[in-house]
Amino acid sequence: MKNLIYHFVLTLCLVALFTLNACGFQPLYANKIGLLPKQDEAVTTEIAKIYVAPIENRLGMIMRQDLQSTLAPKGSPNKIYTLQVKNEKILVSEQGIRPDNIPTRITIGYKSTYTLRKGADIILQDSAFAQSSYNVLQSAYSTVAAEQDVEERIIKLLAQDIALRITVFIKKYLQENRPLPDAQEKNYEI
Repeated sequence: MKNLIYHFVLTLCLVALFTLNACGFQPLYANKIGLLPKQDEAVTTEIAKIYVAPIENRLGMIMRQDLQSTLAPKGSPNKIYTLQVKNEKILVSEQGIRPDNIPTRITIGYKSTYTLRKGADIILQDSAFAQSSYNVLQSAYSTVAAEQDVEERIIKLLAQDIALRITVFIKKYLQENRPLPDAQEKNYEI
C-alpha cells in the first residue's frame, strides 16, 4: 500500500512538473542577477540605467538603497531614467483595545507612489501598498523598536514590489521589440 501511494505521488509530481513547463512557467527568482534571470541581459542593462532620486527621511534612504541594489547591482554610469518615490504612512487599525482604551496591537501600512521618467516624460506612474502589525508592549522602548522594525520591513517589501513592477514593465516592451515609450505614449499601467 505504501509503495502504491509513493508511486501515485511521484506520478502526480511529474505530471505537474511537465504541465507547468509546457505552459511556459519560469521560476521568477531562479538564476538571478539582482531581480532578473540571467538570460534577460537586455532587461538587466536597461533597468541598470535607472537613477533612483533621493527619498525623504530615514525609511526613504533604506528604500533607495534597496532599489539601487536591486535595479543595478553592478552599477551603471549612464542613467537615462529617473525613478521618483513618495512614501505615505497610513494607520490601518488599532486592535485589541484594553479597558483603558490603549490598543495591544497596531496595524500600519505604507503607500508608495512612484514615477519613472525618461527625461521629462513620464513613462510609468503607479502606486504600491503594504501593511504589517506589531504588538504594543508594556515597555515604551520595546514598542518603539517593534514599530521601527515593522516600518523597515514594509519599506523593504515595497522596494522589492516597485523593482519587480518596473522590471516587468520594461521587459514587456523589450520583448515586443518596441522602444520604451516616449512623449507620445504616457502613463502605462502594468
